[in-house]
Amino acid sequence: MRRLLVMVILGLAVAGCAGTTAAHSPSKAPSAAVLQFRVVLRTSDATSQAPDSGAPAASLRRFSHFTCPRGNLPVSNPHSYLIACDAGKNRYLLAPAAWQGTVKDAQAGSYAGSWAVDFSLGAVGTRALAAESRELYNSGGRLAVVLDGRVLVAPGFEGVITDGTVQISGNFNETAAKALAHRLTGR
Repeated sequence: MRRLLVMVILGLAVAGCAGTTAAHSPSKAPSAAVLQFRVVLRTSDATSQAPDSGAPAASLRRFSHFTCPRGNLPVSNPHSYLIACDAGKNRYLLAPAAWQGTVKDAQAGSYAGSWAVDFSLGAVGTRALAAESRELYNSGGRLAVVLDGRVLVAPGFEGVITDGTVQISGNFNETAAKALAHRLTGR
């Protein structure tokens, strides 16, 4: 089983989870977050500058002048190009979503003294991740995981992920890891 290992800073985990739960009454359980997988076409740090990204010229112009706003952005249209930011204010120009949906399960755990969040996808998400990871592994591209209009992570691939299991690791503390797992599942 191959797992996607990505580095996440504590600020990203806190920014991605704090204040993002939907308002709900005590009798109604919060709903699971909607994730999107989007291919990274451009970044502000110049790590993914594909000369022929296929992005419309208008999106490229908007990206060059875009400033990251405070707070979360509205959930984006999965069929449109997206300009988004991560918690570190890095900008991303992203292709239309390859997949949008919820996770099957997510858990926070401590591994060798570091906290991480493991999540698994349903059948449709597993197939989408396998197809995208295969293509991006072969091309050296990156895939952004977008939550609440923000780029949660945008890793490259060290192999093809066929089992729908993802691990996000990095500078999480216990509170941040559990908050992200809760946000992903709604429970």
